[in-house]
Amino acid sequence: MRTITVRVPDEVAERLARLARATGHPKSHHVRAALDEYLAELEDIVIAQQRDEELRTGKVEPLSLEEVEQHFGTASSKERTRRGYALL
Repeated sequence: MRTITVRVPDEVAERLARLARATGHPKSHHVRAALDEYLAELEDIVIAQQRDEELRTGKVEPLSLEEVEQHFGTASSKERTRRGYALL
């Protein structure tokens, strides 16, 4: 595991210290968890932006809901409606 150093505003450092005391976990635990969550979210955003660009430029074709359902083996639109639920 690598060590990195970051500078944070005093208020953020104080919040982190309070959280560490309240949970009994070290500050590094919370920083790692927050950074991991943030990076995962940001990676998802980057992938979505790349896919959007591919769609807008015609590099890929969009899939219909039925094609997605068929690919993932989920209930069809008619089946969802029959069961009393549907996407809005």
